[in-house]
Amino acid sequence: MSPEGAQKIYMRGCDAVVKTICDLSKKNEKLQGENLKLKEKISTLSKNSSNSGKSPSSDDITKHRKKTRVVRSVDTPDIQNMNDVHIRKKKLI
Repeated sequence: MSPEGAQKIYMRGCDAVVKTICDLSKKNEKLQGENLKLKEKISTLSKNSSNSGKSPSSDDITKHRKKTRVVRSVDTPDIQNMNDVHIRKKKLI
């Protein structure tokens, strides 16, 4: 706004000045929000596999799970029947 435009608003009175300041404040807040959204979008779009901090395969849905194996343990030294055998899983390293 030019100084002449501001002076015209001033000459219209207090209500015109207050209304203009409030309108400009709302526009400023809206533009700041849009600016923040654009900065976030630019940041997201400018990332690639060499600077994103994660490898391109980090979003692979077929991730490998830790393998487990079955280890059998016995409560008593003499196995009388299969009910005496307890199966537990032990993680492989």
